[in-house]
Amino acid sequence: GLVFWFAYGAIACKQFIEGIELDQTNLNKTVWSPEMRKQQSIMTGISMSKIDPYLHFVLITKLLKSINNLIYLPFILMLIIAIGRSDLFDNLGFSPALIVVYLLASAFLITILYFLRKSAEKQCGMVVQYYEDYRMRLVAIASSELSKTDNLLTEIRNIKQGTFLPIVQQPALLALLLPGGGIGLTSIIEYLYN
Repeated sequence: GLVFWFAYGAIACKQFIEGIELDQTNLNKTVWSPEMRKQQSIMTGISMSKIDPYLHFVLITKLLKSINNLIYLPFILMLIIAIGRSDLFDNLGFSPALIVVYLLASAFLITILYFLRKSAEKQCGMVVQYYEDYRMRLVAIASSELSKTDNLLTEIRNIKQGTFLPIVQQPALLALLLPGGGIGLTSIIEYLYN
């Protein structure tokens, strides 16, 4: 149930991200409150008319971070089940069916997270492209807002690098390794105990 609950949440987030897709022809597709737009405009120095893509980006990265924090739950449950089946508590062993269920659940979760990540990366790439295009227009007219746009682009790229880590640093991969590490640790404890 926990695996499917998490999968449902990840799929809902993916659909939400795709539903608020940044449309450069219609930036008012997603409506932000005037107070939020004004606050972010003051913080970033970007005009209120150009702040919507940044708010879009912030929403996506916060959504992705929350999902990345939840990925550990199903794998912690798998770890607890694996430890509970060890010789320390009961000599149940691992049946082939249980191993298949573990592998299928893991593959299912990793696949869903992959598609969620790809959807979010696409949206964030569109935001970066929007501000790069805007920056080029500012260069052409030698605007004073150029340095503020450069700062915003740098911030977006830094957040993007933190949110979209390389595959070996992804929370999903780390969570996937959790049950295996726990089983190995349990085996070492069993060996030392006997």
